[in-house]
Amino acid sequence: MDTELRWAFVQRLAATGDYDEAEIAAELERDRTAAGERHAATARAARPTEAAKAEAWASVVEDDKLANAVQEAVIGGFVQSDQRELLAPYTAKYFAAVKGVSETRSHEMIQQIVVGLYRRSRSRGRRWTRRTPGWRSTGRLRRCGVW
Repeated sequence: MDTELRWAFVQRLAATGDYDEAEIAAELERDRTAAGERHAATARAARPTEAAKAEAWASVVEDDKLANAVQEAVIGGFVQSDQRELLAPYTAKYFAAVKGVSETRSHEMIQQIVVGLYRRSRSRGRRWTRRTPGWRSTGRLRRCGVW
């Protein structure tokens, strides 16, 4: 089976809770490449548990140690359309974190976080759209080309 296709299966199985950390790690052992590292990061962040979401959130928003490509992979795994209830607590956290992120990260990292977490999640309901106008005009976000 093609490596990319295999990872697509792993990521979806992780998102539905049918693959755990041990299975993701075993798959990464089969594909010890940079792409494998990114795919494993996506799968880990996609797991439907509070712990997986908290770990992914912390690695992207609270820490600044991820490489750009890995951060993007984690964001892609974090936001799953069928995990709305699990992601609901991150609505307030998102808006609280945006300003700090915009003051401490590079333009590319800011854009990944602000756009990646917001745009994929804004269909989550009125809470998102009601909060947007108040912070969207943040100067640094505009300079980065985010808004």
